[in-house]
Amino acid sequence: MASCSECLAGAGLLIFNGVDFIAGVALCIYSLYIGTNHFAPLWLYVPLLAIGSILVVVSIMSSFGLVFQSCSICMALSSDVLMWISLAELGLSVVIFTQGGAIGDFLREHSDELKLNEDQLARFERHKFYPAEALLQRENFLNLTLEQEIFLLALGSWLLNYRKKATVDGVIALFYMYGKIAILASLYYLDITLFGWYLVVCLVLFGAVGLPRYDGASNIVELNPATMEKLITKAVDSPSWLVFYYTDWSDSCVEHEPMLADLSLRYSSTSLQFGRVDVNKWPDLAVENQINVSTSSWQLPTLILFQSGKEMMRLPPIDENGKITKSVLDQASLIAAFKLQALKERKLQLWMNIKILDDTS
Repeated sequence: MASCSECLAGAGLLIFNGVDFIAGVALCIYSLYIGTNHFAPLWLYVPLLAIGSILVVVSIMSSFGLVFQSCSICMALSSDVLMWISLAELGLSVVIFTQGGAIGDFLREHSDELKLNEDQLARFERHKFYPAEALLQRENFLNLTLEQEIFLLALGSWLLNYRKKATVDGVIALFYMYGKIAILASLYYLDITLFGWYLVVCLVLFGAVGLPRYDGASNIVELNPATMEKLITKAVDSPSWLVFYYTDWSDSCVEHEPMLADLSLRYSSTSLQFGRVDVNKWPDLAVENQINVSTSSWQLPTLILFQSGKEMMRLPPIDENGKITKSVLDQASLIAAFKLQALKERKLQLWMNIKILDDTS
């Protein structure tokens, strides 16, 4: 039976899918509005429409994967698609910011059709993201200042991307990252000197100060080649081991540490043990288990379940062609994928029955 935390995680994911669905529908409506009314060129509103449509489909796929066990592959597939959507959003943002002249030329070419005078055209060229009707009625969209518009855009970007983070730490880190980007953009328009100094501070902090490491309670065993061989690969009647392959320089690995510690405290038993391997310190173990430790790797972190010294399952998975399937390693997914509760209860009960027979004999 699902625990309260698992139910809350599932309910939260359904809410997140609802937010993505609403955002996708809104983006589709907005792009159709600016396109059918000739408020934007074809190359601008068609990509917006495509991103919105894909976002709607992906949110539906993720919801089906969550509700129906037979469609669980849809959840993993939706995570991959969301990553490409994020890249498309970034590319479209770059295009919009760098093609201001093209947008201005489009507006001037259609000024007669749109009945725009020079003053109205000037206002359009300062604000290229909003429908013409709203801009003709007020100086700023929703009476917001430029700084408020920037922070609103950053907040919207965070809402579209935070679900790809598997832990609360990752969500908070992403929030601060978008906040810093919004501050940098605001300072660029406010004072280029302040912008430069703040950029230097951000770069220094990024290089010198990493994410804080988890230092709390856990039942995770530190493994090296010798202990790996003794406890797992060549041990007789060894328990199941869920091994966490990580490296200190990977923010994703650091973000997962508190979650893995919590799982180890909840599910560790005589039949299920948790361990971790620092692949930066022991690269041979990474090579032995087909884990790419480069900075662009999708395999950090990797979790592998060993039973009787043999690998039974891993996340992110590798197919027969060696292709990596990017996965969101959140707590609910790990519990379901590795069947931690079933492993703990079934094997622990078997061990208890054997022990009772030994005591009575």
